[in-house]
Amino acid sequence: MNQNGGSKTIMLGNGLQLSYRMMGKGPPILLLHGISSHSAAWQRVMDVLSTRYTIIAWDAPGYGGSALPEKPLHIADYARIGKELLEELGFSSAVLVGHSFGAMVAIKWAHCYPETVNALILADVTFGHGNRDPDWRQQQQDERAQLMRLSPEDYTKKRVPRLLSPHATPEVVAEAEAIVSRLHNDGYQAALTVLFETDQRTNVPTLRQPTLVVWGRHDVVTPYENAEWIRTQLGSSIVLIEDAGHWCYFEKPVEFCHAMENFLCQQFSKENGNDRRDPYGA
Repeated sequence: MNQNGGSKTIMLGNGLQLSYRMMGKGPPILLLHGISSHSAAWQRVMDVLSTRYTIIAWDAPGYGGSALPEKPLHIADYARIGKELLEELGFSSAVLVGHSFGAMVAIKWAHCYPETVNALILADVTFGHGNRDPDWRQQQQDERAQLMRLSPEDYTKKRVPRLLSPHATPEVVAEAEAIVSRLHNDGYQAALTVLFETDQRTNVPTLRQPTLVVWGRHDVVTPYENAEWIRTQLGSSIVLIEDAGHWCYFEKPVEFCHAMENFLCQQFSKENGNDRRDPYGA
């Protein structure tokens, strides 16, 4: 295991190198980033939660310092690799927090390996576009691929305004631009292919884990109807983060973490006879 600044690398049993960030001590929470992001985008959340939890933020295959396998990936591969990372780090289960594309991975993971998922927190969820018209899918995929052919600076300038709300501070915008500018084209293209071939709606009704849905009120990337649909299927609570866009956890980390902790404490209370003591304290 090697460490480079805040990012660490680990070799999985199958020989795949993954990079990740890990902070704190306590019950494990694994953070799964979206398609235009990587583990660094979770740093604000990690800073808030790491006093009470072990927080792990992965870099999906082809992101950050994570290698991309030679064979094409499918959504089940992302879920399997995530589970292998968790096991390699010494944890048998964790709370999964998935944002956008990462929520797709979390849903598939919870469906395939339910015993390894203690709870789900799904933010600004996309289910994938596998059920859409093939011509529409090809057009959208071509447009996304064309964007990635721009210079990192031009791509960043086009992409970041859609990820943040109009209320984002200049400091937040600058940090988001720095994160997006470091995307790797091969990892993005692999995830993009998966995004347009899968539809995780079929797996949502099978989930049995406690689930919270969090959404940025000004999200223009994923429709709020997705949150409502999950609630109809699972009875999940929905928390709207004010003055936040698609990257709600990034713009408003304190509010995002507050929603997470309230949810997790409520779940503990239900499982322990309404004992209101904080399960994650000393």
